[in-house]
Amino acid sequence: MQHSYTIHIAGQVQGVGFRPYVFNLATKHDLRGYVSNNERGVVILVQGSEERARDFYTELIQNPPPVSRI
Repeated sequence: MQHSYTIHIAGQVQGVGFRPYVFNLATKHDLRGYVSNNERGVVILVQGSEERARDFYTELIQNPPPVSRI
């Protein structure tokens, strides 16, 4: 079953290649959606199965881009 999840990430996430990293990670996990910056950080909307979204989130938090600070 497909679900939509919104993830808000704050910290040092702008100007460090975070959006392309998220795009590639979402592609790896076969998720669709978008990622954009706002005044608080990054907003990620992913669509896919709960398991894939959970795996995506876990990998994102445990292995963020090297220059970022979540």
